[in-house]
Amino acid sequence: MLVFSCSKQQERMEIDKTGLFDISSLTFNFSVNSPDETKAVKTGWETGDKIFVFFSGLSTGYVTFEYGASSWCEPEVSGTGSISPEGTLTAVYLPFGNDETPSHGDSGWTFGQIYYSYYLVSQNTPYTIDGDLSTLSATIMMQNPQGFVQFFVADEDAVDGAYTLESYAVRLVGLSSVGDNGIVTQTRTDYSYWGGVSNNSMPGFAYQGGYLFSGKLVPDALYATDGTNGISFVGRYYFTKTKVSDGSREDYCTSADTLTSHFAARLPANGSTKWVPVGPDNYADLGGDVLWATCNLSSEWPEERGAIFSPYSLHYDTSGSPTTIDLDTVTFPERDHAQWLIDNCIAEAYMINGQVGLVMKSTTTDAFIFLPNTHRNWGGSYVSGYDRSHDRWYPLDFDCRSGWWTSLHVNLASTYENGPYTGVAVRTVVYKDGIPQISRPFDDEVEL
Repeated sequence: MLVFSCSKQQERMEIDKTGLFDISSLTFNFSVNSPDETKAVKTGWETGDKIFVFFSGLSTGYVTFEYGASSWCEPEVSGTGSISPEGTLTAVYLPFGNDETPSHGDSGWTFGQIYYSYYLVSQNTPYTIDGDLSTLSATIMMQNPQGFVQFFVADEDAVDGAYTLESYAVRLVGLSSVGDNGIVTQTRTDYSYWGGVSNNSMPGFAYQGGYLFSGKLVPDALYATDGTNGISFVGRYYFTKTKVSDGSREDYCTSADTLTSHFAARLPANGSTKWVPVGPDNYADLGGDVLWATCNLSSEWPEERGAIFSPYSLHYDTSGSPTTIDLDTVTFPERDHAQWLIDNCIAEAYMINGQVGLVMKSTTTDAFIFLPNTHRNWGGSYVSGYDRSHDRWYPLDFDCRSGWWTSLHVNLASTYENGPYTGVAVRTVVYKDGIPQISRPFDDEVEL
């Protein structure tokens, strides 16, 4: 336990005719108890940290006290008002909101903005006032609410808000207000199991040589299992880090630990995969003689399935319109490349923003790629990437005859595999030796 006390120098006691005490005339004796584990990456009080104290039923004044070089400083009263000799108070610590000035409105006490990060609170804590000494005493137990987790990414040039971090297992949450009844209200993003959310990105706050991101865990029942196929994602977490200024993105995944309440982690962890730049122009070195595209052809991000292509030249983009991509200008992986992935990578099921797929982690480099599940459907929809009649494999599907990916497919077709209304999503490669290697996705040309 970290225990601190602070007090305001004793002044003349003011008791109004109703037996209430004017807060501006009180001496404050606060004991602040904060278990180490509630602060995760932050391991102790630091100079400038400020605690805001609100009294239940009082809408015209509050108290703050700030941490100095080694101890808490004298409390300061803002506003006016009177309180009863016994009651409750709520204390709030916002790690990145020390400069805020609270204001009171219909919803209670609010701050200048909502900080989407963790916070500490002691809610409806009893206090007593010694009338003879005009001293208000309370033991404040600062706690990080259940479910919060933190992630730290080292960057000596960190600036508030320059990056955001997103994981399907973490919800964006911030303290919204402190009600007149002392109850703290959170604001959070609405979460949808399939389809993700419109914006669930945790903002990065500059802190001690890096970025601190924080949010609240989504209950396992909402994200950990694909209810359609029974695939579990417990212990597998995929993170996307986005640079706000230009929208560029780096991805990271881990299956080393299961996130629990108050979990704090540095990303990446030692010995794990590293951040991988992703996008239509980015390739990952998994080993072998080719670099793998981080996205499907005609897609912007790894979780997007991209355009579809068929041997009958019925090529469609993601909106269903014909695509103008010239397939002679891209390099398709050969079957040997697919087999190399199977033999030299660890395949694990992950989910990004509601999209199920396989992460292929290289066993020889720190890189990986995400292959989204491409359901096998008809009428211009997506199918898996294995063309049986021509014995050619096009990710995004391992050879389904060998058991790969079959558990991820919702609709497996058994006939008409090369019918005019089927197509495949494509993941391209680049040869490391620089020699142009152009290959068609199908061995034979078909004339209608």
